[in-house]
Amino acid sequence: MQLSHDRHSQLVTWGTAFLVCFFAAYFFLLNRHVPLFADDFCRWHDGFSFHHVWSSTVSEYLGWTGRFPVMFLSYSFLSAGNIGIVLHDILSAVFLGVACYLVVVTSGCAKSFWCRACLIVCFVFLLWFMPSVFGEVALWKTGAIQYFWGMVVATACLVPVVRFAVWDDETVLPPAVRPLYAVLAFLGGAWLENLVPAVAAVWFTLLLSAFLRGQKPIPQELIIGLVCWVAGAAVLIAAPGNYERFELVAAELSVWDRIVHVTRRLPGIPSLALLYLLVGFLFVSILSQAHDLRRRLFAAAAFGGVALLSAYTTVVVPVLLLVGRTAFATEYFLILAVVAMFPHEVFAPPWTKSTGTLRIGVLLVCLALTVLLVNDMKGTFNVYRWVSKQEAQREVLISAARERGETTVELPPLRYGPQWNTGKGDVNYGRLFGRDIGTEPSEWTNGCYARAHGLKSVMLQ
Repeated sequence: MQLSHDRHSQLVTWGTAFLVCFFAAYFFLLNRHVPLFADDFCRWHDGFSFHHVWSSTVSEYLGWTGRFPVMFLSYSFLSAGNIGIVLHDILSAVFLGVACYLVVVTSGCAKSFWCRACLIVCFVFLLWFMPSVFGEVALWKTGAIQYFWGMVVATACLVPVVRFAVWDDETVLPPAVRPLYAVLAFLGGAWLENLVPAVAAVWFTLLLSAFLRGQKPIPQELIIGLVCWVAGAAVLIAAPGNYERFELVAAELSVWDRIVHVTRRLPGIPSLALLYLLVGFLFVSILSQAHDLRRRLFAAAAFGGVALLSAYTTVVVPVLLLVGRTAFATEYFLILAVVAMFPHEVFAPPWTKSTGTLRIGVLLVCLALTVLLVNDMKGTFNVYRWVSKQEAQREVLISAARERGETTVELPPLRYGPQWNTGKGDVNYGRLFGRDIGTEPSEWTNGCYARAHGLKSVMLQ
């Protein structure tokens, strides 16, 4: 009996680790085939220099944006040559793995491999298909640092609070991790303007609700983490660059017009897949008479609160447009809200005929999602592998032109399919992204691309 229990524990641990590593490894290989675009080339530097990274970050803070962790990381990786790009791609894969781990931590899938496997598949499926511009926020190098990494950092800070306030977990953070948690909270607070107020508000509300319910003393590290998050947010908001940028690009709309715009846009954000899974999870939980349904609804409400508040926080950003990457925080936390409702009880004893039927149904749905996910991942990988080959051919053209002493080069557009190419404008839909150079040498993307390749100017055919 003990041997059987040990084998089961090993399956839960190592089986989950294998599944997470599979998705992370795929994500790393995919990122290796995604070329640099736009801002990537603007932050490219020939040879890493800490002074260059620091001075560039300070310059951005004073003249454009307060997101100093984002800028520091962007300049660090993109000025370290190929090694920096490889490290960036490794970290993107690690962040995906951490996101999967955090999803498991917030669920009740503690003792079942199949429960964990289905939960992870549902999460990756929604993350892959739901965001309208997944390629821009997770595959573009600069975009991944700003948006995808930022969401995972925020989730890592918020999950211990949810574990304590919703699930009564008193040992949320080991003592050795607490200083790192405080630092992470400070950096997370300075990451993204429309995300940090939403997280702070939900964080405070969760701790307040625990206090009012007479729950055991609030762990000190969660209070310190909130203070650090707010401190980071203050540094972000106080950046002179924010106000410089606001003066340059702000849309002249009243606060009421902005609120109306966000309210009209919100219903169009959730995808049908998200709504189907939410209804399905809730239906199964009701049929299985889940004892912790209220707690899961509480957790889903917490993540949903971040999603909703991050949408309405955009009313104060310079360019009001709740679409694309601006809506990613809302999309991401809606995904977390849905997976928080996962009906884990159908995988736990005691076994009955009804729970067995429901478990088979959940497994079949997850199997179908896996087939759709793997098939699209394969197709996406092939597209980016083709784009990577085209970018390599461009490098050959540039090298040949430089050998001939030419300083201006005309390059072919990058093709993503029979009807998709960067010559027709930005390729930015779903998993596909390509913010290419333009047809005029004076365009800012062309200037960055030319400098990164040692040319005077470039243009698109």
